[in-house]
Amino acid sequence: MSKHMTLKQRRRHRELVAEFDRLKPKLPPIDFELGKDSEQDEQYREVIEAFNIVVEEMHAIEEAASRGH
Repeated sequence: MSKHMTLKQRRRHRELVAEFDRLKPKLPPIDFELGKDSEQDEQYREVIEAFNIVVEEMHAIEEAASRGH
């Protein structure tokens, strides 16, 4: 986290870190193979998509803060 984040950015970043920590244990295991179980595939796909959205928003906030926005 950058020291140049606004209060709003820091608050949102903390929320995203909490969501990141909540989703992390739900990610598929290392040995997960897509296609073996369609129900499990869908469950993991949803978690991965949510995780990626969180990471992308965290990155965007960090980039904006590094540019001074």
